[in-house]
Amino acid sequence: MPPPGRLLDIGGRRLHVDIVGHGPAQVVLEAGLAATSVSWALVTKRVAEFATVITYDRAGLGWSDPAPSGYTALDAARDLATLLDRTERHGPLLFVGHSFGGLIVRVLSNSTRSASRHSCWSIPSVAQNGVLRTKSVERHSRTASFCRGAVSYSPASVS
Repeated sequence: MPPPGRLLDIGGRRLHVDIVGHGPAQVVLEAGLAATSVSWALVTKRVAEFATVITYDRAGLGWSDPAPSGYTALDAARDLATLLDRTERHGPLLFVGHSFGGLIVRVLSNSTRSASRHSCWSIPSVAQNGVLRTKSVERHSRTASFCRGAVSYSPASVS
C-alpha cells in the first residue's frame, strides 16, 4: 500500500509525512509509542475541516525508514524538527502529543533556542474513554493564532 503522504529525506533517512486540510492554525499530531500517522485518521479528518494537519511516522514506524540503534526521545524530537523544516511550514504550530508523543513534544519544546518561527505549545489531556475529543483540539488550535511569539521555535535549533 503506498503512503498517503510523501517521504522526505531528513539526512540519510526518509520519514513519511502527510499534510491535509487548510486553515490558519497548523496542528502537528504526534502519535504514541508504537503508533503511526494512521492512528490519527479520525482526528485528522475532523481537525482538517478548520486547520492544516501534519501527521508523520517516526523512524522505524509506518512508511518511514528504520531508526538507528539507540534511538531516543531526543532523537525523535530532532527528527521532527528536521522534518518540519523540510516541509517549509510557516507560522504558528500547535503540537498535540499522545502518550509517548507528548514526551517528544516536550523534549522538542525544551530543546528550542531560536526565535525564527513562533509556536504555541499544547499537549492537552482531552482523551475520554480512549477517544480524543476533537472539539477540545479545535478549541486549542484556535488559540494558536493568538499565541504568536508566546514560545520561540526553530526546527534547526534543536540540540
